[in-house]
Amino acid sequence: MLSSPWVLVTAMVLFAAQAAWVALAASPVIYDEHYHVAAIDAFSRRWTPFIDQTVADGPLGDAERYGSYLYHYMMSFPWRLTGAAGLSPEHRMLVIRLITVVIVTGALYAWWSFFHEVGASPAVANVAVGIVSATPLIVFLGGFVNYDNALFLVVPFFLRSAARLAMAERLLVSEWLRFIIIAGVGCLTKYTFVPLVPLVALVVLIQQVRVVRRGRTEELQGYISAPRDRLWWGRLALIGGAILSVCLVAERYLMNVVRYGSVVPDCLAVHELDLCQMHPPWARNMELDAAFEDRPGTMNGAFSFLTGHWVPIMLKNMTWYGTVSGDGIVQSRGPAITGVILYLAIPALLGVLVLAGGYLLRSRAIRMVVGTSVLYVIVLFALNYSDFLRMGVAIGIAGRYVLILLPIVIGLACIGAARLLGGESPPPASRATKVVLLGIVLLLCTQGGGATSFFWSVDEAWLKHPEGRSGQVTMLMHSVVERLIVPDSAVVDPRFAG
Repeated sequence: MLSSPWVLVTAMVLFAAQAAWVALAASPVIYDEHYHVAAIDAFSRRWTPFIDQTVADGPLGDAERYGSYLYHYMMSFPWRLTGAAGLSPEHRMLVIRLITVVIVTGALYAWWSFFHEVGASPAVANVAVGIVSATPLIVFLGGFVNYDNALFLVVPFFLRSAARLAMAERLLVSEWLRFIIIAGVGCLTKYTFVPLVPLVALVVLIQQVRVVRRGRTEELQGYISAPRDRLWWGRLALIGGAILSVCLVAERYLMNVVRYGSVVPDCLAVHELDLCQMHPPWARNMELDAAFEDRPGTMNGAFSFLTGHWVPIMLKNMTWYGTVSGDGIVQSRGPAITGVILYLAIPALLGVLVLAGGYLLRSRAIRMVVGTSVLYVIVLFALNYSDFLRMGVAIGIAGRYVLILLPIVIGLACIGAARLLGGESPPPASRATKVVLLGIVLLLCTQGGGATSFFWSVDEAWLKHPEGRSGQVTMLMHSVVERLIVPDSAVVDPRFAG
């Protein structure tokens, strides 16, 4: 039953319905939604992503040389169309939100495909996607305008392509071209993706060199001598896409290094002070930096920052929801029981990964994915620690930045758990254990999973139209969910126990 395609379809539909409702009801969110809409609007006034930025573009920081422009540029086209159709700014923003919901819903299928590629059965992949789709922050963030949602779609396609190359026993020319295209898309979606590409590319290159040495180059010969049929035109499109991808990445990141000495140059290196100061995060960082004497980085200092700031703040912000309205910011960390579940789930998932590690790490593709995940965490931590040394404040530590890792951890844990419980043909006792565990997971999902954390947290200040139909239904759901979720008076959220 769990292996049925309808399980996956149901998970995707439920996710889309919840995220779409949040998109319909909520005011702009705390996750820089105003900034992302402003960036989309700036690109909508140009036909190419190569812009000459001015003060008239608004408080964007550097939008001229930053590498994370692809989502903003692509969303500028529906933004133009909705503007030409005479829609109000609110309705135009809703259209972009709903397109983003479609992107994240599609990402769930992409993650399913990746899980299947690295060895998950359809049933295990369905369960993994079901759990991912019930992650509260993914549902909340999935309903809003943000380039993290686009990266959530790119990463599984990138890892799936890399896994195919890493496991292949022959040269895969078409897959190499897809890999290059997807890598370029990821780099231009968000700059934090850039450090992952060299590591993954090195792993797959080593394997592909081995197969070339063994003479397994049949596909290359086909590329050279292929007749001009539909397949030929498809191959030509892949070649063109790969060349374009490399050129766009070089134009942005390589040229930044040549001209500014940095992959991601500071706004002030590109623009005048007046333009940079318009962007509140940049102005805040400049003030903090000016008021604080830089500290040298040390191993003891890094460990202290890791345990005293980074991990605790990251855990708190894994369930951070909120909106920005005329009355200011309203926010919540969700119900206390969700914090309890988080503190129980993390060691449980890591425990399964450790117990099943010997089996999982037999796969070259999984070893690559684990290494990539570790590198991503190190890069993210290094960026946060560097800011801390410069400004003396722990900033930029947000759960949304590790959302691309959650499906990896959950998927590998599900594959490992299935193996530990007897694989595809478990004894009756193991099958019963699986049913019990699945029941527990479904029960826990009612305690803050999906959109229930949003409904639990919400009041009228969160809503665009509290007196309208969407606001009334949302507040009705709030009253229902309040009765469903364990009250805060009954449990203590361990993240705030100190």
